[in-house]
Amino acid sequence: MRGSKSCPDGCKTPKLPSLGPCFELRWGDGKKDRIETEDIECLCIKACNPHRGVTLKDVRITLSVILGPDNRLPEDLPDGTPSVDLKPASFISFGDLGPCRGEEKACSSRELALITRGAREGKYRLFVGVCYEVSFEQFSIGQFQFELVKS
Repeated sequence: MRGSKSCPDGCKTPKLPSLGPCFELRWGDGKKDRIETEDIECLCIKACNPHRGVTLKDVRITLSVILGPDNRLPEDLPDGTPSVDLKPASFISFGDLGPCRGEEKACSSRELALITRGAREGKYRLFVGVCYEVSFEQFSIGQFQFELVKS
């Protein structure tokens, strides 16, 4: 059987630029609002798609670990209660984030509560795992060759 094909043999690993969401974490009612060692603070986490022509589908994060001063886990209180706690403490879904429109990013926000009880002073870091799918439309032209011979 003869034929023509436009597919390469085997599979290729795509060489794409890094396509992913960006995040912003905010809290407080003003620039001088601070998170105290005894506090219940409403945090707003915003996920945005900074890409044109690309949809980020099913964007979700897992709040994984909080590290406090000296890169250690926050200590529990004597009764076993966490001194630093987040609610919800697991998955947060942002849904699909469409492509940029003009200079406007597509964003979605979620709220969570940060509860501190007798926490140590110092700098803390919140680590999150991020999962999403990348979807984009592309147009290309393929061609097939064949030969006509005289009947």
